[in-house]
Amino acid sequence: LENGGGASLLLGDVASALFQRVGFADGARLELEFRAPAAPVASVRAEVGVRVAGAAVPATASAAFAFFDDSISITCPLCAGSAAAPPLLEVSITNFRLSLSVAALDQVQVSFGTLPAASVTALASNATHTRLLIRPPPYTCASCAFEAGSAPVALLISSKSDVSRRASAPYVFWRAPVLVSAALDASGTVLLLTADQPSNRASMTAHHSSCALALAPASLPSLGAAPRCSWRSDAVLSVTLDAGASVMPGDTVTFLPGAVRSKNGLSLPSAASARVDAPPFPVAPSLSVSGTDSVDPCSELVVNARASSPRALAFSWRAIDDDALQIVLSGLTSSTLWLAPGTAELTTPGKTYWVAVRATNFLGAASEEVMFAFTKLTTPAPQLTFSPPSLTVSRSGFVRLRANTFFSKCGGAKESIVFAWSQVAGPSSIPAQFLANNAAQLNFPAASLTAGGTYEILVRISIGGDPTRGSESRYKFTVQYQPLQARIAGGTALLASNALPLLLDASASCDPDDLSGASGALRFAWACSVAFSGVASACRDQHGARLAMNATAVLTVPALALNPSDGSPYEFSVTVSKGDKAPALTSMPVTLVSEPVPSVVLSSPSGSVQGGGEIMVNAQDMLVITAECDTTAAYAIEWSFSPPIDLGGISADQDTLYLPADSALLMPGNSYTVTSSCATKGVVGSAALTLLVNAPPVGIPCAACLLGAVGCSKVGAPVFSTFRLACERWADPDAGLAYQFGFAGTFDGEAREVVFDWNSDAFVDLILPSGIISMKARVRDKYGAATPWMLDTVTISSSSRRRLLALPP
Repeated sequence: LENGGGASLLLGDVASALFQRVGFADGARLELEFRAPAAPVASVRAEVGVRVAGAAVPATASAAFAFFDDSISITCPLCAGSAAAPPLLEVSITNFRLSLSVAALDQVQVSFGTLPAASVTALASNATHTRLLIRPPPYTCASCAFEAGSAPVALLISSKSDVSRRASAPYVFWRAPVLVSAALDASGTVLLLTADQPSNRASMTAHHSSCALALAPASLPSLGAAPRCSWRSDAVLSVTLDAGASVMPGDTVTFLPGAVRSKNGLSLPSAASARVDAPPFPVAPSLSVSGTDSVDPCSELVVNARASSPRALAFSWRAIDDDALQIVLSGLTSSTLWLAPGTAELTTPGKTYWVAVRATNFLGAASEEVMFAFTKLTTPAPQLTFSPPSLTVSRSGFVRLRANTFFSKCGGAKESIVFAWSQVAGPSSIPAQFLANNAAQLNFPAASLTAGGTYEILVRISIGGDPTRGSESRYKFTVQYQPLQARIAGGTALLASNALPLLLDASASCDPDDLSGASGALRFAWACSVAFSGVASACRDQHGARLAMNATAVLTVPALALNPSDGSPYEFSVTVSKGDKAPALTSMPVTLVSEPVPSVVLSSPSGSVQGGGEIMVNAQDMLVITAECDTTAAYAIEWSFSPPIDLGGISADQDTLYLPADSALLMPGNSYTVTSSCATKGVVGSAALTLLVNAPPVGIPCAACLLGAVGCSKVGAPVFSTFRLACERWADPDAGLAYQFGFAGTFDGEAREVVFDWNSDAFVDLILPSGIISMKARVRDKYGAATPWMLDTVTISSSSRRRLLALPP
């Protein structure tokens, strides 16, 4: 061996050993030392070869050989459990033989982090494996720290006789979900409950909305008559408050015992409570005031202050430069200033009176003070009011305005009225054809008006065609600026291949005030980030340089410029700017894979696109989503919803998903992720689109009451009685409420029904003929989610008697 010979050891097909030295040799016996390589556990054939210098053929010998694992390791089917009451844990530990005749705790130490096990029992033990049954300790100590509901610790098993013989494995304690916040939204219509971890959603599906499934009975009464609960995510429960809600900041809400657990089901049920927080920036009421700008000697005065609010508003009124009227107003806290016919409180005929009113909501947010003027006339004259009392529109909307005329109650024949409209002021001229209208209503598109401008118009009425008999009034409305809209086509999340170019198209971004549709004046700035261990950093290409991005509407990322995603998607964002307008930003998460998957682009003509690319849809409306799969090969598209819904019987062809109107598949208040997967040539690309299902407004049922009567009277006299059909305390997180009213009855022996157009007035005043009149109302938000019709009945009888108050409550 020393003169050109050698030795070798082949260990089956696994590996070869490295010859070290000759351990012993006496001519009859040879002892060789080899260094065995690392190899998997296996039984192999060992073949030793010895070649002596000068020998033509080496001498060989073979024997059985086994690689075995002598390390001590722990395995368990589920190394996790409840923190408060952890279940028994069965573990297997290798190469850790114990005596079954001696108590296990006399032989081993078992700990979970710093806490010792409550009990340990040896179930079986041999030379290779030992099975232990362990009861973990409760992990409820003051220093026991949790993050997102979990506390990972080390399960450590060591020998008491030889502490170097030890093994550890990760074990996770799960505590019951804890409510970290309960906060009212800025409008006071939604209560958001946020847990510290993803939960099982109280076992609620997308078709469950009863708050009794998630909240304790004691928490329900303050949420209103029929509050709706839906999970925005596994950790966030949204409670839409209903009519009669009384929950206030400082109140407590509690999970229903036994309902809410950790998402994996390992924790005990939660009975967590949280104090309700006020919103940091509550929305102040947007107050409008309406009424006649004059009152004659025989008429009553009605001035209405209105604001959308889910709870009763507190109103404060004051008179400006009139002490007698101030005495009347000093105690008025309702929304209506009503003075009886004759208006004795207005002591100076011919004087123009000014009043001011402010509204404060239950969150303490106060409106701007609004002033209103009216003149006490010395002679009978018709009165004019406007519906709506104030108006703000955008260039994509319509100017809808109605002048309401009331004849004097001093008597006299009621003759025909002719209206004449004209423009008084404004940054541009209103097209003449829009004002050439002798009727009481204006209805024209605002596209020709100037954004940011305030317009003033004048309406003159003449009685019986005589221009000398009548009155006039002025009205102002504002055309507001609309914010820029940033859009990235394709959905709200994409799965794509880094082996192919990535195209992100923001050309649908726009300035809604620019009705030409041109996007040339828009500027685009793209950015890309990716999170590592929760920390976001700029995207870098495969050479380590920052990803280069062009400042155009369409961003093209070259093939192989980015590595496949590693746990977190790439977050692409685009900022759209134009002139002095505030920039708009939207983003798109993109997960890149190495396989050449086809790109999928989702689009939908349904609903309204939100700032993050989500689609706001109404549950009762038709939904259409189209998928485009970028491949020339045969492909198959599959659709899925999360949370899942039953798509059985729903039309979904190769490229289009269609949910018919009134399908009852989408629950108002919930959000859904729709995913379209395109499979071709053994690979699958996909895109996702988030749907926000709009919920209708909430409030107390609309009702009709005799104006000026004690309480809410449902009986009045024909001609002289005014009934107000009003929708009080209605609100919606999306604001922009509109109301529709109607009535039906038998008049002159004929059944008739009248339904008015939608408008922003929360009430309508009606003078009705004799009979039993059925009245109805409904409310919708700016996205079109409407309540069912609400019904009420009044009786008009010539024998009725009115009881009037100078100031109704």
